Amino acid sequence: MALTEETRCRLNEAYELISKLRNDYSDVLVLLDYVTIADIANYQPDSETKPAGELLSYNELSSVLWRLGRHRLTGENSDNLLPSIIQFVLEEHQWRDHNI
Repeated sequence: MALTEETRCRLNEAYELISKLRNDYSDVLVLLDYVTIADIANYQPDSETKPAGELLSYNELSSVLWRLGRHRLTGENSDNLLPSIIQFVLEEHQWRDHNI
């Protein structure tokens, strides 16, 4: 699922607003769960592998963000879900490369 330029702009805008909100109200916010494409791209499953951004296409990175969004309001947060979802997408990517 590719993100349009408009959606990317809105994501960046939301990220800036959420960051400002979290900084301005850090004394009263207990948890504010969000993740960016950059967070996903920089995720490194272990010290011996490359970051996800070097292995996955932009569309695959976007799919991680989409999958995280599907788990919204389930009681899980991005910190808990990100490793397993990225691992799933990395395995799917590797499988596609070997079976094409």
